[in-house]
Amino acid sequence: MAVRIPIYQQQSGTPNVRLAGGQLTADVGGNAGGALVDLARGIGVIGQRREDEKEGIASAWAGDELAKFQSEYPRQADALKRESGEAGEGYVEKINAWRQQRQEEILAAAPTEKSRQYLRTRMQDFGTRIDLDAYGYQQEAQNGWVLSKVDAGTESAAAAAAANPGFAPIAIAESRAAIEANPVLRPEQKREKIDALIQTVSYADVLGELERDPYKAQALLRARIGIGAGVTQGEAMQAMDSAAAMLEKVEAEEGFKVPEDQRQEVIANLMSGGTIGFKDGEMVVNRKGGETQQVPLTYGALAVPKVIELLSRADAEIARRENELEQRAMAGKITFAQKWQDVNTALANGDPVPLPPRAEALAFYKPEEVDIMYRQAETMQVMAGELKAMEGRPNADLAAVVTSDPPQGADNREATQRAYEARRQRAAQVMAAREADPGAYVLNTSPSVKSASDIYADAAERAAAGDEAALQEMPGALRDYISVSLGEQARLGIAQPALPKQFVSTIVDQFNSSIRDNPQAAAANLQFLATMLDGMPDTRGKIAQEVGVIGQFAMEGVAPQVVKRLYEASQVKEAQMKELLPTSVTWDQVVQGVNDAFAPMTLALGTNTVDRNRYVQSGQKLAANYLATGKYDNPKEAAAAAYNELFADYNQVADTGSYYIPKNGSYDPTAVQAGLSQYVATLSGTDLLVEPSGRPLEEARMAKARTVRNQAFWLNNADDTGVILNAPGGIVVKDENGKPIEVKFSDAQMIRPDKTSPEELRRLLEQERLRQGKPR
Repeated sequence: MAVRIPIYQQQSGTPNVRLAGGQLTADVGGNAGGALVDLARGIGVIGQRREDEKEGIASAWAGDELAKFQSEYPRQADALKRESGEAGEGYVEKINAWRQQRQEEILAAAPTEKSRQYLRTRMQDFGTRIDLDAYGYQQEAQNGWVLSKVDAGTESAAAAAAANPGFAPIAIAESRAAIEANPVLRPEQKREKIDALIQTVSYADVLGELERDPYKAQALLRARIGIGAGVTQGEAMQAMDSAAAMLEKVEAEEGFKVPEDQRQEVIANLMSGGTIGFKDGEMVVNRKGGETQQVPLTYGALAVPKVIELLSRADAEIARRENELEQRAMAGKITFAQKWQDVNTALANGDPVPLPPRAEALAFYKPEEVDIMYRQAETMQVMAGELKAMEGRPNADLAAVVTSDPPQGADNREATQRAYEARRQRAAQVMAAREADPGAYVLNTSPSVKSASDIYADAAERAAAGDEAALQEMPGALRDYISVSLGEQARLGIAQPALPKQFVSTIVDQFNSSIRDNPQAAAANLQFLATMLDGMPDTRGKIAQEVGVIGQFAMEGVAPQVVKRLYEASQVKEAQMKELLPTSVTWDQVVQGVNDAFAPMTLALGTNTVDRNRYVQSGQKLAANYLATGKYDNPKEAAAAAYNELFADYNQVADTGSYYIPKNGSYDPTAVQAGLSQYVATLSGTDLLVEPSGRPLEEARMAKARTVRNQAFWLNNADDTGVILNAPGGIVVKDENGKPIEVKFSDAQMIRPDKTSPEELRRLLEQERLRQGKPR
């Protein structure tokens, strides 16, 4: 656009003036009188001074307005640039329109012609600058916009090439044609953008192929720069630097510069073992082997550093995929191994489950390994019924299987041996399961035990929901369940019958949670259960261990109301208990009274300090509670009551004082004592274990028998179901087989005084047990 620059002209010459009628007017010629002329000159000087003052003020105003105009320009320019958008469309017209409007406003407000002329001149100069800035900005904005669109087009082409195999050449050709046809870009910009297009799309194409097939991409990238497998990224970069240095050396020697667009290709050739030279002023490239190794266009277009980078990524992707495959294979093998183990476990338990398809096993094991695995499993399938039946066979039968001799001279040696081992393993497994948790074993394997357990569980569930009838059914259902479980365990020959461990934990948890809210009811429930555990000493002992002192007294038959009072007394600390005693009673008197009252029990417990302390300390708490609540006034009476309620009402100390007999209705204390005395009286030297002493054997036996008959004494066993014979010094007396001599109270009361031989006694006791249906 042409810029008009106006030319201003100023008239020359000085007009003559005259004074007429009081007015200063132009002189039409002629000479006036000297006075008149002098007056006119004086008045002219005064007018000129006034005019100068006016122009000074106008000049200052013009300078200020010009400064304001110039300061408004940057802000207005920024606003119009934003309004013109990214491409600067229409910016020149908008800024010129604003400039023209502001110039006209300022000129119209000029106070004098001279200031107006000054502003025109100065604003014309500033307007030229605005025009130049506007055209420059608009061209730069349009150019930048075009470049950004070119870059966006390049990114779109790259994305399309990455997603569509084989599309890269088409994307490059189309985008290149668009760049070349763009009228805005300068030639050097076109070259730069075309180079960037080729590199970007090529990189994206190779990267896309790398993600789809890293093995193919790796091979082509290696071919591009001629490096083999195992070359690290660092080593490839060193090879590139060496090739570049070689090229620079040849260029220096030949005085020839390889064109920039061919430089990367030459370096790649040198890295692959080729050479470069010049002949007749032209570059000669000799490739390794004399032939060019063909690679796709996009691979060949990549700069060597990008090739090395992508090759490193391909190596990493291949390593990742191979590691992932290895992890999957390992996970698959672990999964199959677990499945196979489950199958073998089921088969070993006698469950004829189907085997997984061989193809699954062959994916992880060698064929010969699979053959062995399946032969063994098929043998177990055939034996499933036999192995399952072992669940109901007595321990004696299973022990015979475990200790049986291996087969000899069988036709199918492998299968026979495998069957032999399977039987032994299954028998040992069943015996181990019975020993680990006898109650759970019969519950899981015996339909009758399971049925009895379900009946009790159903009653308990209905009782918890408020069913009164179910509450009445529970005791009988529990008794039936324990009886059936005991019977099944006896049939299987389980030496130490017990209730399931989980059942015991439930009983303990229920007692420990209910004792705080209703100690009397908790004690009664636990006491009822204890009455059915005579044949399960391990279960009784486990429960007693977990329910603490209060629960132990309940299990021993102490009245629930006494257990309740003892529980309440145990919640009071000793210091507070002493303060609650009547003023006439001291704590020492309580302690002495309990020690005196509990003396028979203390003697009978012998070295059993745990139980002795339990009884004495509980007796002190109970006696103190009686005194504090006014039930008794005398410490001795309170202590005697505590002794009776905790011990004497439920146990009778033997006449010898060394043991006590529970008063549970199962034993006749008189018959028990007579039987035990008879048992000791009939012992001879051959019934006892005699340690070597240097004395003749017969003499040693006679001396041992004499000592036992005269000095030995009975002490209660761990569960108070019988006694163990002890010699002076607390030494347990053992029989001829080295086992402690232990007699159950139920056996002792069956001993008759007319039977004098221990051997005869044992025979008669066994007969009596069988007659009464009692387990041995």
